Amino acid sequence: MRKMITKMMGILMAAVMIFGLMPGLTQVAHAAETIKNVAVTGFVKPETSATAITIDALSVPADAPYSIKRISWESSDIVPAEGGFQFDDISGETVYRLIIKLEADSGYSFASISQFESYTLNGGTELLDKCEIDSDGFFRMYTKWYTPVAPETTTISSVSLTVTEPTAGAPVPSYIVDVNNAGVSAESGANYTVVESGWLQNDGAGGSEYTTDTEFQAGKTYLLFATLSPNEGYQFSEECTGKVNGAAADDYYRRTPDLIVYKEFTIPAAETTYPVWVGDTQVNSANKDNILGDIGTPTAVYDPETHTLTLNDPTIMGEPSSASGAKIYIYDSSVTYTIDGTATIDGDIVMGNGWTADLVI
Repeated sequence: MRKMITKMMGILMAAVMIFGLMPGLTQVAHAAETIKNVAVTGFVKPETSATAITIDALSVPADAPYSIKRISWESSDIVPAEGGFQFDDISGETVYRLIIKLEADSGYSFASISQFESYTLNGGTELLDKCEIDSDGFFRMYTKWYTPVAPETTTISSVSLTVTEPTAGAPVPSYIVDVNNAGVSAESGANYTVVESGWLQNDGAGGSEYTTDTEFQAGKTYLLFATLSPNEGYQFSEECTGKVNGAAADDYYRRTPDLIVYKEFTIPAAETTYPVWVGDTQVNSANKDNILGDIGTPTAVYDPETHTLTLNDPTIMGEPSSASGAKIYIYDSSVTYTIDGTATIDGDIVMGNGWTADLVI
């Protein structure tokens, strides 16, 4: 009897183990929910010199039961990459496409392509070449092949700059690469920026070099250069011209996308004075060709090479040129001077070479 009870208990325990502790043998697993609609946004077509988008640029709806697993850019020139590289279209023949791989959330699976209701990229299908379910159950979007094109830009046909003109004795800014050290300013509202400027001078061999002068020198010519960079969405035209301080620039050089503008500035030589006065005006290298500042034909001209003062009927007014009361006064006993012409003089003393020679015209 005891053996029979023990045997029956063993059979009962086995049944419990089979049917109670292993319910999976008698239950059917729930089927995964099917995804028939997918949408991805954030795709940007390749543009020349632009950087390829990365996975962070793309997104799916917040409540979507799937996510972006990875992306891969493909082209004839690059190994598949996830983005961040720069598009190259120098040849105009390189093409790119993006492959987007979607992964279904737990408890979900993608329907077969034939059962799909919609799949969109940026809200439509015109950017897509094809879609498929791969052997691992991932959904793959393939964009069309794109040849990078330059983004649309607005052309800049002229520029206008201002700079403090150099004067003798003023300090020359030390040249520093990529610095607007010459203090060049673009016109208000300009769609370009001055990124570099400096001063050059003739190198004696038909070219220019950065000046070694620490101060601007009288009688020298200096060449200003200013490198301009267009703002985003703008470019300089091939025929772009410019002005510096209202005067036409002397030359241009295009270093795409930048434009370099050149303008010469000549600092007048220091004035040379001569021991010759007409009225209360001493003759110097600046006024010698029109001593009295006449409008039209000068009435008093001095030639320092021949020491000749030429008069063309001037009326000489003003205070006397010396304590002696002379209206025309020449004081240099080492050189013989010539006075040629006629003049009306408000006075009666004309001094010749030295203090002892008087002459009235």
